[in-house]
Amino acid sequence: PLEDYFTEEIFIQVLNKKKNSKIKSFLMKQEFITGLGNIYANEVLYRSNIHPLRLISSLNKREVRNLYQQIKLVLVEAVKLRGSTVADEAYRDTNGEKGKFAKKLQVYARKGELCIKCGHSIEVVKIEGRSSFICPQCQKL
Repeated sequence: PLEDYFTEEIFIQVLNKKKNSKIKSFLMKQEFITGLGNIYANEVLYRSNIHPLRLISSLNKREVRNLYQQIKLVLVEAVKLRGSTVADEAYRDTNGEKGKFAKKLQVYARKGELCIKCGHSIEVVKIEGRSSFICPQCQKL
């Protein structure tokens, strides 16, 4: 998604091919958007105010544009901070150092904590066996 060829137009074309898919499921499919993964998909959807169970067909143009922009912003910030080392501390960058993006996570692995936008409690739902952390107030279904 950080390559020049990943334009908003290309993103929209790919989304249109999967209109009946849930947005989180789509984002997790590496054949569509490589490198996003569960942590960043959670962050992108939260920062876009999009519930992970929403169908792609339910997203309006403003939401799609914001989603595209958040994918770029989150990944650029994550790369700049050398990735995300979370509680299990398994991830290390190519120099063997912990990634620092975990300190910037706004929703991932914050179940029960308060949403930084509205103060509502962060909840977790399972989607295709993966944890999705959401603020039900900010990310309405």
